[in-house]
Amino acid sequence: MPNQIFSTPAVRKGVVYFHVRDDYVYALTTADGSLVWKTPAPSSQSWISIYQDLTKSSPAVDDERVYVGINADLVALDRRTGNVIWKAPTGRKVDSSPLVVGSTVYVGSDDRILYAFAAATGAKLWSFKTGGRLSSTPTAGEGLILIGSNDGALYAFEETKR
Repeated sequence: MPNQIFSTPAVRKGVVYFHVRDDYVYALTTADGSLVWKTPAPSSQSWISIYQDLTKSSPAVDDERVYVGINADLVALDRRTGNVIWKAPTGRKVDSSPLVVGSTVYVGSDDRILYAFAAATGAKLWSFKTGGRLSSTPTAGEGLILIGSNDGALYAFEETKR
């Protein structure tokens, strides 16, 4: 299996987190690069060939969890241990990187849908279908969640208040 790194690393409290194309999520110390944990990237789908277009989602991190798109799921891992806390399915591959705002995680999917999930449980709070695949990463500002779509439109949503 290829060991390419397509994701952008995330750093939190002296640990760097990243998703590698060998289908693992890694946590290394920033001090010396020593391994904190290595977790197989869990998914509800099985990928048969190394030639599949695997996801390239970068992780997002809060005080408790690491969130990363893996195949067609948004997965939450325990930040300290790498254990899977929850998996939330989307309709297709997740190349979009998640965004955590408060207690909500936002992520786009190739199924053309922006999802909002509860950070603690993975419960779907809402979703919105756009006109194109969502490969870009959502961003937040001025009380809005914004994401660009492959349909050429920029979508804006009010932040979920919880």
